Amino acid sequence: NLAFFCFVYAQGWQDPQLYGIPIGFTFIAVAEFHKKELGDVAQIFRLLGLISLFGSSSIEILNVGNPLNALIIAGLGLGFVGYGIYFNNRFYLFSGACAIVLDTIGHLILFGVKSGYLEAILIFIVGVVFILFAIRMSLKRAKENKKG
Repeated sequence: NLAFFCFVYAQGWQDPQLYGIPIGFTFIAVAEFHKKELGDVAQIFRLLGLISLFGSSSIEILNVGNPLNALIIAGLGLGFVGYGIYFNNRFYLFSGACAIVLDTIGHLILFGVKSGYLEAILIFIVGVVFILFAIRMSLKRAKENKKG
């Protein structure tokens, strides 16, 4: 990573994704490959990795508003959802789903702010209702799984 960061810096590139995505994947790789040695600390490494991955793309979206960054977050989110489903890992499944939902809501809010304040408020309310519904259904499913 250090050599890559030096190369990016020497080129004068300022995109946060060029720094955040390699760091994020490094944290996640360390957490997955050394989860037995790390124990509970592996969860912190996973969380730092996901924050670095999704955060660097989110910062760029807020600064530039480039639709390509939305596709990057959606792709990463779908990748983590697929990984979570395939390996039966709820942490990655939930993180990927949250990234996709928050990315969508964030873009709706940005669109709403550009369109006018009333639309932004309505879109925000719809986003909050959507998140609350998703949380409610997730809790209901977890409760049913405990019974069964």
